[in-house]
Amino acid sequence: ERLDRILAQDKILAYFQRIQSSIILGYISDHKPVALRLDNGSYPGPIPFKYNKDWERVEGFKDLIKEQWAMEISGSPHFIWESKIKNLRQAIKQWARQNAALQNRKKIDIQQKLEQLNIDREGSQDTEEDQNKEGDLLKELYNQNRREEEEQRQKSRCLWLNSGDKNTTFFHNNL
Repeated sequence: ERLDRILAQDKILAYFQRIQSSIILGYISDHKPVALRLDNGSYPGPIPFKYNKDWERVEGFKDLIKEQWAMEISGSPHFIWESKIKNLRQAIKQWARQNAALQNRKKIDIQQKLEQLNIDREGSQDTEEDQNKEGDLLKELYNQNRREEEEQRQKSRCLWLNSGDKNTTFFHNNL
């Protein structure tokens, strides 16, 4: 039986046009968080562009910047500057979406390879080659997870998440 409840004041309910609740799945515990979405119908506008410093390490990113900046645009210096920045921003957004999908696919592939390796090793004797292969895959998965964690840390701009989720008093004091 589900006992989850959401309590809200009448003033809050009257302010929002649409209220939606959903249970967030994927937790080990039998207690599941409930997400409450409040919508008053107003459009907040486009999401602002944010630069991710880790993009500089990805192969091909600097070439994208050079290619976009080298495009010929005619007009006043101010118009040229604005147009180049606008075109560059759009190109980076598109590249970032493609890169995120590629990185996610890479992580899924590594996980599938690990699962397949474990299935293959189940009925046979472990060899040094299998152990090395598993070690390499685990290192790749670790690096993918670290990259993802660093990206989330930068997005959140949260100082308590330095190199992993640490259960510290600083974290609890900043809730």
